[in-house]
Order: sequence, then structure tokens, then C-alpha cells
Amino acid sequence: MKEKIAFRTLDEIKKMFEEQQNSKFKTQNYHNDHIFNFFKDLKSDENIEFNFENIKRSLTLDSFKDNKKTILLIGEVQSGKTRNMLKMLDYVLNEKDYHDVFWICGTNNNLLSQSIKRLRDEENLDLHSYEIGYLEYLKSKETPVTLKREIELRDKVLAVSLKNKLQLENLNRGITFADTLCSERNLLIIDDECDFMSLSKDNNSNEIKANHKLLMSLLNNKVYKKTAYVGVTATPYGNFNYERSKDLFPEEVVLLNRSKTEYTGLNWFNERSKDIYINLNTEKTDENQYTIDVAIINHAHAIYKNPKKFSEMLINIDLDILNHDIYSSKVNKSLRNWIRLYENNFQTFKIELNKCLKILNHPTKDIDTEVFYKIIKEIKKDEIFILNGDNSQNDKFQSGRQNAIIIGGVMVSRGYTFENLKTEIMINAPKAENKVNIGVLLQRARWFGYRRESEKYMRIILNSKIIKSYHEAEIVQSELFSFFGQTGVFKRPHEITEHLEVISRKLNYLEVK
Repeated sequence: MKEKIAFRTLDEIKKMFEEQQNSKFKTQNYHNDHIFNFFKDLKSDENIEFNFENIKRSLTLDSFKDNKKTILLIGEVQSGKTRNMLKMLDYVLNEKDYHDVFWICGTNNNLLSQSIKRLRDEENLDLHSYEIGYLEYLKSKETPVTLKREIELRDKVLAVSLKNKLQLENLNRGITFADTLCSERNLLIIDDECDFMSLSKDNNSNEIKANHKLLMSLLNNKVYKKTAYVGVTATPYGNFNYERSKDLFPEEVVLLNRSKTEYTGLNWFNERSKDIYINLNTEKTDENQYTIDVAIINHAHAIYKNPKKFSEMLINIDLDILNHDIYSSKVNKSLRNWIRLYENNFQTFKIELNKCLKILNHPTKDIDTEVFYKIIKEIKKDEIFILNGDNSQNDKFQSGRQNAIIIGGVMVSRGYTFENLKTEIMINAPKAENKVNIGVLLQRARWFGYRRESEKYMRIILNSKIIKSYHEAEIVQSELFSFFGQTGVFKRPHEITEHLEVISRKLNYLEVK
């Protein structure tokens, strides 16, 4: 008999959306009554153990219907997914079922390096053990031969790969070279950010289509005894689209538990949106200089109020690489304008400073204007970083090392953690005639995470449509989570696909696919 699923009928969904519209997207009651029911109130280490037991059961070889299995892990944005992956790596490298692990973690070198650092810092993993062959940065033409040799010599092999055509081809060639050496071995593929650069559709770039084909080739290999594919993401909506996933469509889905009391994600910020979300113009490039001016004040305010803690400000411009230099110039212009205003007219500086603080919902009483000016004056050019695929600053920036202003698009919107983020501006939000993809929307929220201690300093500058979109996303996310109950595992993902299609027809701001 099928287990009872706690999701709503179409009529109930319609009623819920009407209530949301009438209350101007006040989601606090919905959040308290519904969202928290999906998560157990566990401590950090207990969460990892709870999730691991679900993952381990899904990976058990006896659970395979044939020689391959696809599993999807869903964890919220910046909720600790990497810790769960490291726990999984520790398990498979120390037990007998799996022999080789391909960890595909990142579409750029910054993300790959971040994952490799976490891997090297993991105390339980001895990458120098003779029994484990370890490969990383798989871009050499010798990689396939090296992989074959490691498979031949070692009980276990861990290969950490960038998600691009060259390195995925090297993995495919390597196991083809190994051939009969793998006939009694089992392979685990871990695809981090599996909804990005892994799925395919007709209008995708050739690079994405190639990645998708190569990932399916790894899954459908003819050399390993059994192969498991584990996709990991916070935004799995594309993964539930069979036309995009094809062979990667999940057989089982695991919702990763996270701390109720510590994690600050979509629901937590929606509850505090009146204070933290600042509604300003973030669209027309030639009209939003004042938005940058306000953001600079919030960045300086965080330094002013907490000088012992670094502050990071992020200008997220989505895909528009050409505008990155423009916004770098805007930041420098804003800094010059604030400095010049103080030096030429102290009273006007004070008036404008107080205006910005009020817009940002910060108190203006007892502000030492001179100290504030000095903080702005000390923001240097070497604290401003442009992070994108064409820029040499990618290797220079490391989060948590200094006060910083970061400008970027895709590179700062996927997987990258900004430890001391206090200010974010989202540029190029959807226009009135378009809807925003829910996955893109949630991934760009780099302010999600564990931010309770930063609440009084953190301000996110958005336009009104995006603020409403985040409230709408809370409903969609809650409906997705409702499939998992308290077990955290669901084995009929096609039902999720059907339910998301019903929900998507009622959305005003979001597309779910």
C-alpha cells in the first residue's frame, strides 16, 4: 500500500496563493505551521548521522534493480551539503561495496579548489594511504592512463574532477582503458550542483549537452559491476524534468536534514524581509548609482559596528559579464563621491549618511561620522574583486581573509560560500513580462546559510518583484519538502514531477523547471 503523501490538492494550492496575495506575502504562519515539520531538531553532528543513514541505505548494493542506480540528495542553499558528501566519501572509501569514486565538484576552478581544500582538511580521510589512489585536476592528456594504473594498483581510487568536457572525457577514457580491471569493482559518481551544467535541453549550449552526454556515459558504462550516480543540489527542479534529466532522473530522493534553530534560509529571511530586504532600483544600469551608494554605506556600517569581523559585499549580476567592469567603476565612483562630500561639506555628508542608514533600517543615533568617513576612505582598490571566467582575480580572492567587495555572476552564484557576507545587491532581476527560474533565484541567494549573528548588519538590496519571488519560492519549496515527511526519503519521484507541474501553473513570478 502506498504511503500517504502530505501535499495539497489543486484547489488547496489555489486558496493558498490567494491568501498569500491578500496578505502581501506574509508567510510567517505558513512557515511556522508547515516548513519546520519536515526537519528534525538535531544538532550539527546528529544531522550528518541522520542523513548518512538514509544515504547509506540508498547506496546499498542490494537496493539496485539492475547494475546502476540514480539517487538525488536535496539540501538547502548553503546548509552543509559538502559535509554530507565528505561523510559519504569517508564511508565508501572505508567499506567494501564501492571501489572507485568520481567526485565531480564544480564548474570552475574556484569551486573545485574549495572542495579539494575541504577534502584535504577532512581528518577521517587518509588520501596518502597506499590503498587509496588519489587524482585531482584531471586535465592532463595522461589522466586516462594514470587512472587505469591507479585502478590496477589500488583497492580504492578517488578522482576529483571539474565538470567540463575535457575532464569528463578523461574519466570516460580512463575506465575504458581499465576495462576488465573494473569487472569486479563498483563505481560511485557524485555530481555536485547536479542541476547545473549536468542537465540538457534543446536550447542549451554545446558544452552543457556534452557534459550531460558524458555523465550518462559514465553512468551507463559497461565495465563496472555496478554504478551508482548521486546528484547533489539545493535546487532540484530541473532534475525532476525527465526530458532534461533522461538517464540521470532519480530513482530515490533524499532530503538532507538541517538544523531548525541554526540554519537561516529562505523561510528565515522571508520572515525578516521587512528589515533585511531593501527595495531599491536594481535594474537599469544607468539609473542605479544611488543603489550602489546605499550598499557602500551598509558595507561600511558592518565594519563600523563590528570592526573585529571582516565584512563582504557582493554585487551579483547574474550572467552579464560585460557589466562587471561597469559596476567596478560604479563602486569606485561611489567611494570617491562619499569621500569628496565629507571633505567639501561635512553637514551634507552627515545628512546623506543618515538618509542611507534610514533606508537600510539602521539607527542613526550616536553615529560617529568621522569614523564612518575613515572606514569609507580606507576601502582600497585591492579590496574590490571581479570574479568571472575571464578575470585573473579569481585566484586572488579568498573569502574570510579581508574586507572585500565582490562583483560577479555565475561564479559567485553557485556553491561559493562568502563567510562574512553582510551586503548583497541582485542586479538584472526578471522584467515584468518574464518569470525567473526558481533554481537561479535560490542559488543567487548567497546570504542563506548560518547567519544569525549577522542579522542586525545584513541587508539585501532587491527590487519588489524579486522580494515577492522569494516569498512565492517558499510555497514551492514547502510543497516539495512535503513529500518526505519525517523519514527524509521518497522513492516515487515521478509524483514530485507531476505535483510541481500543477504548482507551476499558479505562479506569478517563478518558473519551475
